[in-house]
Amino acid sequence: MIPYDANYSPPISTINHTTKHYRTSGNPKIVKPIFLEGRQVQVTTNLEAALRALHLCEETRHMWVDALCINQTDDVKKTHQVHLMSEIYKGTALALLGLGSVTADAQENEDEDSGSKISYIDAVNAFDFIRRIAEAGDDDHFVFDEDSSEAGAIQATQDSCNALWTLMGLSWWHRIWTVQEAVLPRRAIIPCDSLKLDWSTFVMASKAIRKHDEKECCIDLSSAQGLNLLRVWSSVNQIDYCRGTHLKFIDALRVHNTRTAGDSRDYLYALLGLDTNWGAQLSVLVDYSLSPQEVFYRLTTELIRLSNSLAPLIRLRQPSTDALLPTWVNDLSAAAASSGVIFNAMIVTVHQKEWHSLSKLVPRES
Repeated sequence: MIPYDANYSPPISTINHTTKHYRTSGNPKIVKPIFLEGRQVQVTTNLEAALRALHLCEETRHMWVDALCINQTDDVKKTHQVHLMSEIYKGTALALLGLGSVTADAQENEDEDSGSKISYIDAVNAFDFIRRIAEAGDDDHFVFDEDSSEAGAIQATQDSCNALWTLMGLSWWHRIWTVQEAVLPRRAIIPCDSLKLDWSTFVMASKAIRKHDEKECCIDLSSAQGLNLLRVWSSVNQIDYCRGTHLKFIDALRVHNTRTAGDSRDYLYALLGLDTNWGAQLSVLVDYSLSPQEVFYRLTTELIRLSNSLAPLIRLRQPSTDALLPTWVNDLSAAAASSGVIFNAMIVTVHQKEWHSLSKLVPRES
């Protein structure tokens, strides 16, 4: 291992497989040994497989591997290392987004670690489908009839749609730290065994799906296939929506309200890195020496000060059961609101004219 120096370090690749308390990629109970600086270290099977696949025989590859480069047992060191992450992601030559491991058989995924596994055939079908959607022309339409031979059609077969559902159901899509690692790097790819696809291809496919939905030309949202396509748009767009400088921090919190984190403080810390101004505006910095209660109290009061209104008191999550928190503080460790509603409703409010068609996607509460 070598110290990171932004002014002197060689090009770095980043890979996001994690330990128990950081981002969860792979079951932390199922491990394999690797040697690091002469010591044996236990890592998840996903990470061990990824390191083998990325090993270069004839040259040195410099990588930031969060599971190995972040000291989970020392709050001071962890604070410093996590604070560097946005800088590292912005400067990385290539980010490797580890959605999950590939298995030979779909039945192998039916265990407690199923959220990080996908069968090889499902990965092939899903990647091929995403690529075809992204590369299709403006006049190419989705066809859900498997017997159709329409020229230029994007064939949405049952197998392709089912594979897509499995891919988008992997836990990577639901974790809070994955936003930063997909948005900040200059280039990011998603490797699955021998397969790989650029993150930009997922974004292009998402935009194509949105375009067809707005035209109301070929996507039937009442069908299972149509809902599978909608899931791609929603999952990818939630992440890519945070690219650029147009976003306010409170909106980022709302967009990603349903994501998961091993440490509740990371609901704040993982999003701060998206915009270097947010920490200064909120007078809130990454600090793992603070308790979750202190972090949530500071965040809520700073959001009120910054907005000069009580709008930040609108609850982001379900009511807190933490007796140490005032009832008006947003407790980010509490259970999330119903999945999907927050994002769609917020987009309709912020971009009502541009994205008016989304209003039909927001489920009505009974």
